[in-house]
Amino acid sequence: MISKFLESVGFSYQKTGKKDYALDHTIIYEDLDLNLTEKELDEVSCKLANVIDLHQQKVKQDPALIEALCYPNSIVDLTRHLSPLVAMRLSYVVDVSGTPKLIETNAQTPSFWWECEDGTDAVLNYFKKTMRNPKYLANLSNSIRYGLSESAKTIGKSLNKIRVGLITCDSLEDIYQMQFIKDKIQALNCVQEVELITIDRMDINKANQVFSLNTQNVFDVIFMWYPMEWLATEEFADGTPVIDCLQSAVNSRQVAIFNGIDSFLAQNKNLFAYITEFWDELETAKLDNYFVDTYYTLNDLVKAYDGDENQPYIAKPIFGREGQGIFGKDKVNDFKSNLNDDYYTNQMYVYQPKIETLPLFINNKPNFYTLEQWVYKVDQKWWPGGRALRVSENLIVDNLSNWVTIN
Repeated sequence: MISKFLESVGFSYQKTGKKDYALDHTIIYEDLDLNLTEKELDEVSCKLANVIDLHQQKVKQDPALIEALCYPNSIVDLTRHLSPLVAMRLSYVVDVSGTPKLIETNAQTPSFWWECEDGTDAVLNYFKKTMRNPKYLANLSNSIRYGLSESAKTIGKSLNKIRVGLITCDSLEDIYQMQFIKDKIQALNCVQEVELITIDRMDINKANQVFSLNTQNVFDVIFMWYPMEWLATEEFADGTPVIDCLQSAVNSRQVAIFNGIDSFLAQNKNLFAYITEFWDELETAKLDNYFVDTYYTLNDLVKAYDGDENQPYIAKPIFGREGQGIFGKDKVNDFKSNLNDDYYTNQMYVYQPKIETLPLFINNKPNFYTLEQWVYKVDQKWWPGGRALRVSENLIVDNLSNWVTIN
């Protein structure tokens, strides 16, 4: 049944390995047994998004701090430019008391976006479930308009005159997700033109114009959903660093970057360790119960837990993706994901206490899961977006996990 649904919406990645990606199952929010109502979770998510946003702005204004937190040196100059952070996916685990704990954020790639928004609406409609509040999609559209408008201002253009390039990875998932965003922009009818290209089809000419190799169209604003830490090491065919050309294009006001720079600053897991240094502020805001304390070293974590070397923990590379390079220990066993990729294992790591959770039973089988929620910024204020679950039979919920809709 779920396969027919995915085919009906043109979904391009229906399997994770040999399994169906979307489980033939929906779950009622109340059955998650959280100690927050949906409204309360929305409010907490927006407050946490504001904390992340404020701290990435602090980092952005301090080149020494950028270096200390291990951002690539080549992007330091680029961080001086306005690049509105308007969308983030917050990842929670839920502890045994039912408290959602924020463990990380995704602000740089569009993964699991459609699933939390249009995908959720489509599933609920397909299975004839109660539809959700339309405010979430309205918040998404408003944030896109806001971000594009702010970007247009930086190059002295009106919103309805800009040409927008959506830049993404060359993967079925990311292309599908960005097509979803392209549809949202076109529905707003607020820009002159919008084109979706993969990163290998982006080029920059001698006039510092960013353009599409597919159509030769020049972009005024690029909506960057491609990891900046990857871009920092890439070169064009003639050996010229991409980041240098992009810097020149931005400096000359030939292009503005929407959701590329500030989102990159927010993506680094070291930012959570930096926020942990201001724990008293989280306590004052009554957010400390919903944010997982994060440390630069395992020794720092052990010290924070009274020197207990048996404290369960999880270690993650600061620019980790898809569950790669993760290891740790719980009360009984050590655990790890794939540690064979030097790109991830050679990075700096952060360390978090491993949160004790309860399994989510689906078809009588226990699963680990993360609760994912999008948040959107409009006029300097954060608003709630859609949410869904990623579930896995394995402890590390990675890119091979499954999607479950919340209704």
